[in-house]
Amino acid sequence: MRVGVYVDGFNLYYGAKYIVGGSGQPGWRWLDLRVLSGNLVTQYSGWPGATVSRVVYCTARISGAGNPAGQRDQDTYLRALKQHNAVEIVAEGFYVNPAKGYPTGALNGSPRDGVGNHWWWQLTTGDLTAAQLPTFIGKLTKPAGW
Repeated sequence: MRVGVYVDGFNLYYGAKYIVGGSGQPGWRWLDLRVLSGNLVTQYSGWPGATVSRVVYCTARISGAGNPAGQRDQDTYLRALKQHNAVEIVAEGFYVNPAKGYPTGALNGSPRDGVGNHWWWQLTTGDLTAAQLPTFIGKLTKPAGW
C-alpha cells in the first residue's frame, strides 16, 4: 500500500510546540516530514508493508516585516525539506486556527470509519525528536535553537 501524506504546517508547528512545552525547547522543529510520516505509518497504522510515497507540506509564509528572523528560519527550513527530498511539494496558503483539544471536529471517530480505515495518532516528543533532518544539508544549516 502506498500512502500520501498531507501536512498542515501551522497546526503541526503549534501542536508540536504545545507537546514539547514551548518554542524555547530545542530538537523538535527541524523535522524530516518523510521520516516522521514513515515512522507513524510503520508503527501505528496497522497497514502491513505500507510505505509513504508522497509528502505534501501545506504552510503559510511568515512575514519578514514583522518577524525577519522567523522568515529567514522558515525559508531555510523549506529549502532544506526540498533539498533533502523530505517532501514532494510545499503548498503555500493562508493561516488556519489550531485547537488544543485533540482530535478536533471531523477527526473524531473510529479508525474503522471511512475508506481504507483511516487512523490518527497524537504526536509525542519522541516522535518529533526521532525524525530530525541532518544538521547540515548542502550549504544549509539547522537554525540555532531548533
